[in-house]
Amino acid sequence: MVQKAKTSKNTVISVISIVIFLILLSAFLIGMYSTTVKEAEVTVTDGILSIKGMYGEEYDISGITDITLKESLPVITRKTNGAGLGDIKKGDYDTKELGVCRLQIHDEKNPPYIYINTDK
Repeated sequence: MVQKAKTSKNTVISVISIVIFLILLSAFLIGMYSTTVKEAEVTVTDGILSIKGMYGEEYDISGITDITLKESLPVITRKTNGAGLGDIKKGDYDTKELGVCRLQIHDEKNPPYIYINTDK
């Protein structure tokens, strides 16, 4: 009788632990998804170009060497650190033409694209 009670208690604890884990995992995945699909906010204030959002960064305007508008993206060979979800590409990607670069692409099939080169 005592053994059956212990087994039942262990089963309840296991089920509760799994449910809590699944709830936390779901909350994490929903948070990551919503952060990934949100478009970056771009502002220029006091000589700083600020890209806010997932994998956003700030750039001193004096360090920008070139800004170009292009109709195509570089050929991506692999993602080194970032988020890729369908046509969304955010983070550091290795490209054939440019090497490793930071992408903030919200819709891969919607040109034109702004290329910003810095002295880094």
